[in-house]
Amino acid sequence: MELIQKWKNRSWKKNVVSGCICFLVLAALITIGLYVILNGSVKERDHKLPDFHVKEFNMSSLDQSLTENRISSQSSFVIETTNRGQHMDIWYDTFMLKLESQSEGISFGNGTVPGFYQASKNTTLIVGNMTSVPAAGETLDAAQQLLLQNAWASQVLHLIITIDVQTRYAYGSRNKQIPQFTAEVSCKLDVNPQTTAGSQLLWESCKVAQFDCLTDICD
Repeated sequence: MELIQKWKNRSWKKNVVSGCICFLVLAALITIGLYVILNGSVKERDHKLPDFHVKEFNMSSLDQSLTENRISSQSSFVIETTNRGQHMDIWYDTFMLKLESQSEGISFGNGTVPGFYQASKNTTLIVGNMTSVPAAGETLDAAQQLLLQNAWASQVLHLIITIDVQTRYAYGSRNKQIPQFTAEVSCKLDVNPQTTAGSQLLWESCKVAQFDCLTDICD
């Protein structure tokens, strides 16, 4: 009986030790899992790509361009950009913009806008102008002239704004710095060229085409 009791005691102790080890292993796995999930969630919030939207757009002298058979116009615009990163600071240098038709390669001018610093969750308006100054003797070809005539008649002109800007950013609680790179944004828009007062904007859609980041957690 004494041997049986000793065996039972040893068996009970082994079960207790095994149970403790299993509990500790399980607790460690849960802790590691929570760390990975929470750390990944923070990184995902840190690395949200910025948003861009065209808020206003106006182009003048398109009717004159049709008459003269060459582009000589000025466009004004308001573009809204939002830094969606939770712990992310962005520094933009000078914005370089160009305006073109979505087809037939018609250039409607270029422009620049001063850069700025943008804190996390901050929204900023980019306001500027683009001017087209054609070279002497430069005229529209037949396809380009037809495109503009159709756009004037249908009251819908399809345009694209391309933005290039030297950018850098810092993220996370340790403010990790990302080396400077060229960010590129492409904004497609439809405008009514016959509107003479207020914004001519009918529709817009902007896409961040290039923005250096950790591709596995950027969206």
